[in-house]
Amino acid sequence: MMRKTIIFSSFILVVFLLFIPTKEKLLEVFNVTDSPEVIAKGTYGQTLTIDVSFGDQELEQWVKTLSPPYPLLLLDKDWINRSPTILQLIKEKRVPTGLLGKESTYYESNLMALEEEIAIYEKHFGVKPLWFRTKDQLFPSDMRQHLWQEQINMLGSSKVWTNDKLPILVKGDIITAPMHQKERISFKKIDELRAKYEFSTLEKTIFGYEIKDKKFP
Repeated sequence: MMRKTIIFSSFILVVFLLFIPTKEKLLEVFNVTDSPEVIAKGTYGQTLTIDVSFGDQELEQWVKTLSPPYPLLLLDKDWINRSPTILQLIKEKRVPTGLLGKESTYYESNLMALEEEIAIYEKHFGVKPLWFRTKDQLFPSDMRQHLWQEQINMLGSSKVWTNDKLPILVKGDIITAPMHQKERISFKKIDELRAKYEFSTLEKTIFGYEIKDKKFP
């Protein structure tokens, strides 16, 4: 009887170990491509991303009303530093986030600026960003190599929303809505778009299934 118990326990342990994701498999998820390339379109669904460099009370109220599936919020480092209350709300609701940079020319011969932005994000979220996007969605070659080494994916989009007219989306679209001081899409219009389309997480749009976005040491 004891022998059967030991064999059964060993079998359960083997099965359990088979389903523990290895570090290598996790890295394959975070290095979405085989080389430093920009992700701009998926295959299986649509994802809404919002570039955030401006917003206070109105944005806070909107985040409070958000329900899954959440959009991906790309957050500017200056906004992160000056918005602790909204940031805490985002973390409590587990809204997915990434890092929004400045125009690509800002980083020419100055990758230390990128390092500073990554460090600010990591300070507030406890991990490096999984996704990074420059404001103009351009990624110089030296930046691509640097982000690749940092295991941070570069994110573009297939559509950029620039006016109040609701865009027409197709399967695989990654759409960007700006939330800047001088360029903004109203929350009303964003909610209308979310009601019109069945949005998915970015991972589901790319891979066709949900994955956990937590990095392990």
